[in-house]
Amino acid sequence: MIGNRFLKELYEIKDEDTGLNILLETLKRKDHEFINSLNYPVNIDQCNDNEIRFLTIACSLIDYYLQEAGIDIPEWLRDSRLCFDTPYYYPSRLGDFEKLKLMISCPGTFRARNVYFDLRGIHRV
Repeated sequence: MIGNRFLKELYEIKDEDTGLNILLETLKRKDHEFINSLNYPVNIDQCNDNEIRFLTIACSLIDYYLQEAGIDIPEWLRDSRLCFDTPYYYPSRLGDFEKLKLMISCPGTFRARNVYFDLRGIHRV
């Protein structure tokens, strides 16, 4: 079970895209309550496979945005269990060339978890 109230609410949104977009908006506006909540570690041992999958994707985005903002990264966000064995691409409908391009161009915070986002798609205006 995801112990962080904010991440749990995002996980429980039925449409994953919507949950990730809300997360991106929250990170863009540097919501202090959300960022402070990250200082309390999620007990990954109590999470099921679907929750770990969601956390892996979410933590890659959180790590990236916190680094961009110059905010310290809580240690639990970089837990080795929050990594995919096979590459995860977002969006999922990419050709081989686009996938290769993402693998080369994505920052280390994404590559370390085997999660690949088109950075143009995650930046907010």
